[in-house]
Amino acid sequence: MDKVDEEFEEERTTLLSTIYGGSVLDVGSGAGAYFRYMERADRVVAVEPATLLHPILQKAAQKHGLFAPTKQFSIVSDLKDVVINDDDDHHQQFDHIILGNVLCEVPDVDETLDQIDALLRIGGRLYFSEHVGRPVGTFRRWIQDWYNPVHRHIFVGCNCNRDSVEKIYARKNWEVASWKYEHLQVAMGPMILGIAAKKDL
Repeated sequence: MDKVDEEFEEERTTLLSTIYGGSVLDVGSGAGAYFRYMERADRVVAVEPATLLHPILQKAAQKHGLFAPTKQFSIVSDLKDVVINDDDDHHQQFDHIILGNVLCEVPDVDETLDQIDALLRIGGRLYFSEHVGRPVGTFRRWIQDWYNPVHRHIFVGCNCNRDSVEKIYARKNWEVASWKYEHLQVAMGPMILGIAAKKDL
């Protein structure tokens, strides 16, 4: 996703400029591409299932000052490790949550969004960057559905035909704004960047 990182650097800088103090949850941290936008956060929790990347994340966190004495930084392997139990103290922990090309790989998109919602504070912001499937019933979607098993095998679990952004829009307590980028596609699906703000119903 280096091309994506380079392509959307300006947009990310703008959309993540509100990270000033507070706590950030970075889901699917990879090698720490988003850490540069978290330098002013007080607390950062990185979720990365590939444990081989954890030492790289440690170095990236050091580079961007996330180990400063006034800050808290930690790495977990699973989002469920953040959702510890049903106590209120463990819910609505985060002011900002980042999903950077994550929903294409999770086992269950709805379950993941439920976990995200539980962890995001009222008034908190979810940033997302996802590639998505074409509308159901179109010829391009038929091709994506046919090709997806091959794509998932080649790209180690990445699905090219998910309606993940539609599921974000469907959540009643999130106000969502997004932008579609047709010039940068993954297996014929466009990239979509957006922000969702959690409101109190």
